[in-house]
Formats: sequence, structure tokens, C-alpha cells
Amino acid sequence: MIGTSELKAANRRLNERERAEAKARLASYPMQVQVEATNRCNLVCGTCARNYYPKALNRIGDLNPRDYPELETLFAHAERVLLGGYGEPLMGKHVKAILRLAAKHQCFIEIINNGTFLSEEWYALSAELPVGRYLFSVDGASDKTMMQRRGVPLTQILTHVARLREVAPEVESTFNVTLSRHNIDEIPELVRIAAEHGVRAVFVAHQKLYIRAQGGDSALEEPERLRTAFDKAWTAARESGVDLHLPPTEGVHECMQPLEMMMIRRDGAAFACCSAMFGGGTHRIELGRLGEGDVLDLWNAPAAINARRRILGLPHGPGPCETCAFRIFTPEAMRRFLDGDEASKAALSG
Repeated sequence: MIGTSELKAANRRLNERERAEAKARLASYPMQVQVEATNRCNLVCGTCARNYYPKALNRIGDLNPRDYPELETLFAHAERVLLGGYGEPLMGKHVKAILRLAAKHQCFIEIINNGTFLSEEWYALSAELPVGRYLFSVDGASDKTMMQRRGVPLTQILTHVARLREVAPEVESTFNVTLSRHNIDEIPELVRIAAEHGVRAVFVAHQKLYIRAQGGDSALEEPERLRTAFDKAWTAARESGVDLHLPPTEGVHECMQPLEMMMIRRDGAAFACCSAMFGGGTHRIELGRLGEGDVLDLWNAPAAINARRRILGLPHGPGPCETCAFRIFTPEAMRRFLDGDEASKAALSG
């Protein structure tokens, strides 16, 4: 019987061969799986879609254990499992069971968290499983900015980082930054703070806009200021050794998610990308639901095949990728939810 590591390696080789042969229908399983264990959250961050999407279509809940058999199939082939979505993962009723399932299949485990639910129990569990990386949601280089944007002081995050280094030194701590025009100038200082506190990497992504009041909030609206801040951030990263990941400031940059990543929403709905997983949204690659059939058939749903054909340069039909702000870096793309999207209309109408 093939072992866990051999199965993952074989799956990667197959995926690479299928890409080289421009195959849109894949026999390989997704190499990454993102799981929204819950959409519960204790914070009200202005950057988050949960504040604007239709509440009736996004009822609070947790991923049901009935979906675990399909999760296990996915985890057996996947190299990485990311817990995160439109909620605080550590609030999930079954999150520990999901983590243990990922650990059983030797997946590299990553957890996005807001820095309010980590505890001594979680520190110990992180070492036991082990968790590979915590991505702390950090949108400012001061307590003041963090309280404005997240409702959590930066010092609280840094306390967790320090304690994790003591209890589980092999677990990486990273900053996950949502970038808007309001915190452009703080990115270089965030890199320096990361270096001072043993944070290995800083990941920055552009804020998506959901209501018209946010219309001018994209950092892309101020290109010169953005380039200056990014230049300073790169200098700080080179000097400190922090692994810095900055988003593009213009142009179109291809997204590979339909070829390698499946996202599971807390209600069991599956997608071939991480865009707009909330109910009522339209800018996403929908696959179906766990439990509706074979996982590989789900992975090869028509929407996913169409998206892969576009990536591979094959004839394809229209789809959400054409306007997606995860591959198109313009102010207009960042505002894609403001026009023609039922979720935005519902939010705007109250």
C-alpha cells in the first residue's frame, strides 16, 4: 500500500505532467485545500466581506463531520491545508478534529487567525499536531491602527508570537496583511516589526471593495505612494531577512488556483478558487458540494475545466476569472463587487 508521502509526491508529479500536456480535466487531486471550518467571528473588521454579504444567504455554522470522508480523500493527496475563510477558524466547533485529520495525513497545516483565541491549550496543540504556520491578521504597525482596522491591539498579536516561539518554536508565525490606502505607509514598519519579533514572513494582499462607501479605498488608487512604500518595504526585508510577499501594483498576473487548490466552505460547498466564497456572490468557480459524488468528479466540474482551459491557452467560455481581482490589478478590478453582484446589491439595500 502506497504511503502518505509517496501518494502526495505521485500526485504532484501527475499534476505537473498534466499541466505540461495542457490537460484541463485532471486525474490529479488538488495539492492545496482551504477549509472554512466556521464562519463564526468575534470581530467586525471593515475589510471583511462578512460585514456586507447577505446575512440570509450566509447563516452562521460549522463544517459538518459528515463531510469528513471527502476531506480525508482530499487531505491524503494534498500537501498543504489552510484553515481560514469568512470567520475565525479557532472558533469552529470541530476545528480540532479537522486539524487532527490533516495531521494524520502529514499535511503542512496553516491557520489564519485574528489573535484573540490562541491560548496555552492551542500553543500545546500546535506543537503536538504539529501546525506548520500561523498567519496573524495584522493590518497596522501600531496599536492605534490595529484597533481601527481590526479591533485588536498589535501588542496582543506580538504576545502570542512570543509565546508560540517558547512553546512551539518549530511553528512559523507570519503576518497576513490586507492593504488599502489607509495603511500603505505602514508596510515598511510592519516588516521591521516582524524581524524584531521573529516573524518569518509578511504576506500582503489588496483589499477588495464591497460597498460604494469603500470605492476609493484601494491602495491602487495611489500608485506613486504605493511604489514608494513597497520600495522601502523591500529594503527593510533585504536588511532583516524577512520573507516578504507583496502583491502586484498593476497589470494581469495569472492565478493557478484552478489547477491546484480546492476551497471548502463551512456548508460543504466546494470551489476551485478562494474568491467570493460567501453565498450570493458571483465571482467564483463553483464546483458543487461535498457528498454529491466522487471528489475527483467534483474537482473536474465544468466551471473548473473552463477556468483551466483559459489558463492553459485553450478555447474556453466566459467565466469569473475575466474580472477577478486576484489576477487583475487595477482599481476597477478591486471594485468588481460594486456592480452587477447580488451580494453587493443586497448589502447596499440594507
